[in-house]
Amino acid sequence: MKLISMKLENFEGVKSLEFAPNGGSMSVYGENGTGKTTIADAQTWLLFDKDSSFTPRFCPKMRDTNGEEIHGIDCTVQAVYDINGTHISLRKTLREDWKKKRGSSQAVFSGNKTSYFIDDVPKQEKEFSEYISSIADPQEFMILTVPEYFASVLDVKKRRPMLMQLAGGVGDFDVIGSSEELKPLMHLLLKPGTAQMWYSIEEFQKICRSRRTAANDALKELPGRIDEVNRQISAEQTDVTAGEVTAAAAKLNAERAELSRKLNASSAEKTAALREDIADKSRILAEMKAARAEENRRANDAVMARISKLTDEKYRITNALSAAKAEKIQHTAEAEKLAHMRDELLAEYAAVSAEKWSGDTVCPCCGQDIPPERIAEAEAGFETQRRRRLEELNARGKAACSKPMIAEAQSAAEKAEEKISSLQKSLEDTERSAAEAEKELIVADPLEQTPEYMAVNNLIEGMRAQIKIIENGGENGREELRRRIAEIDEEAGRLAAKLAALENCRRLKDRLVELEAEQKQAEEESEKAQQGLYLCEQFSRAKADMLTEKINAKFEKVRFKLFRRQVNGGIEDICEALAPTANGYIPYSTANNAARINAGLDIIRTFSKALGLELPVFVDNAESVTKLEAEGMQVIRLVVSENDKTLRFETEE
Repeated sequence: MKLISMKLENFEGVKSLEFAPNGGSMSVYGENGTGKTTIADAQTWLLFDKDSSFTPRFCPKMRDTNGEEIHGIDCTVQAVYDINGTHISLRKTLREDWKKKRGSSQAVFSGNKTSYFIDDVPKQEKEFSEYISSIADPQEFMILTVPEYFASVLDVKKRRPMLMQLAGGVGDFDVIGSSEELKPLMHLLLKPGTAQMWYSIEEFQKICRSRRTAANDALKELPGRIDEVNRQISAEQTDVTAGEVTAAAAKLNAERAELSRKLNASSAEKTAALREDIADKSRILAEMKAARAEENRRANDAVMARISKLTDEKYRITNALSAAKAEKIQHTAEAEKLAHMRDELLAEYAAVSAEKWSGDTVCPCCGQDIPPERIAEAEAGFETQRRRRLEELNARGKAACSKPMIAEAQSAAEKAEEKISSLQKSLEDTERSAAEAEKELIVADPLEQTPEYMAVNNLIEGMRAQIKIIENGGENGREELRRRIAEIDEEAGRLAAKLAALENCRRLKDRLVELEAEQKQAEEESEKAQQGLYLCEQFSRAKADMLTEKINAKFEKVRFKLFRRQVNGGIEDICEALAPTANGYIPYSTANNAARINAGLDIIRTFSKALGLELPVFVDNAESVTKLEAEGMQVIRLVVSENDKTLRFETEE
């Protein structure tokens, strides 16, 4: 897209201006304030409704010496471009809209209207904008026409993705394959249980951080737990072994058994036998009870199921019976109401039918006889009215309380009564069936009253009485035996406590081994996680270097710094342009104006090739550049020239 010519009328501070670079480069000379930047503003306003700095709410109207807008004049920019070999004329005019309010002779300003033209054909704003967007969107336009836009104006968050897209990115596997140190990542990134599915570096970093945190938390906690177990082991430690304690306890038990045998020599065998018999007989009673319960359940299962079904049927019939009774009451009341209404209408009909004409035959005013024809007319009118009343009564009766209507209500009541009778019979039958079923339930005699149970229970009671008699025998000579048995029991308790302490000590030592194994495993997990994070950091550095190298290879002179290595070893995403100087590269922001302009032209050249689009480039303050590196571009140089009081245009070869 080449600029062929441009014409300005009443635009910012320019009353009228026309120039024609004819698709080539041009230098525009003038002192400050003569309108050089206005030319660049005119192009961006024509295309995107903004000035060359993309200032929000830009207004191109001319202003007076007080800075106030000058009203009543049109602001117009027209430009002719060569687009793929075809000349296209674009024109935009800003015009004030003045309207007279009703009842007022003076017009008031109501806003601005903008007119759009393509090749002098009027267009809607949407059509005009869509045509411009088909050439380049506003951001691409600014990148390709303003040298400093990409490097210093465009947001870093937008700048980096554009560079990544320009370079085509770098694959993770390419990065891993670039270094022997990174090759273990191929195995580490592989998802468990799969052969061709890998975690991303970011996912693997999160996994490593999580594992490192968990391992480090465990390493902080485990030493305290290990110390606590060691303290408990020291507290439980004794000077004897479990075998020695067990042997001593066995010896005491043997002595106690012998003493008990002597103490119970006269009665032990009898009471032991009796207690064993009691236990056997008690088991027999328990088995009898269980058998009786199972027998009752099996005997009554079918009957209980039938009773449950009959109960549900009884509930259903009862609900239906209530509904039928309500239905009968409703239809009976309706029939009575209709019959009463019919009786009243029939009585009224009979009364009207019996009415006779009773008018005067003598005039009440003059006392003369009324002519017969007048009397006949009166009688005929009376009869007509009487027949009409009878017809009305008959119609009311047919509509509101006819015999069929009464019969229908009575029939419905009778049907309801029949339904009630049927349901009542069903209910009685169901209740009778339920009662008969309940009679079928088998109610066995209480087990405790059966001869078999009573016989076994009596045996048990007899044996208990025998034991009581034996145990209440003489106490002479046994006191010393009981005292020694008590001493043995006390000593056995102390040995049992010591044995429990030894067992607890053994368990604590086992737990200590487990905790020490957990500590070692946590150390290994922490080390592996740290190694994984280190590989991720090395990967990020390698990828950063490869990306930077790949992106910078796209540019002839300018370079980009895309990552900043932090003190803690991490990498911060940045996007800083570096301008070339005689002594190397320096940040674009600190370079002189000439270096920034040429760096910007290099950026424009690269993106122009990538986008397949060439646009006229406006270079402000071009006087600061001794050699403008703009080969193959259409450049409009805006040069500050103190000697040029008005704009001077020079077309370059």
